[in-house]
Amino acid sequence: MAEKKKRRSLNTFVILLVVLLAVSIVTWIASGQTYTVKSGDSLWNIAKQYYGSGAMYTKIYEANKDLIGGNPNLIFPGQKLIIP
Repeated sequence: MAEKKKRRSLNTFVILLVVLLAVSIVTWIASGQTYTVKSGDSLWNIAKQYYGSGAMYTKIYEANKDLIGGNPNLIFPGQKLIIP
């Protein structure tokens, strides 16, 4: 009987831990930074600034596809991009 109680307590703890982790991840994603595009900017350079690699520009592009449109090379000064 004591073993069942311990197992149930452990299961409850693990479930709470997973829920807490999920909430933390969602909060972190939702609170992503924003960046206002300046003249001469490119997604490559913005990605390099935030992630250390320009090749990560697709991450920014995917998060802002509705704003940017079909061509990731066409960003304009004043656009506010989400940096995930």
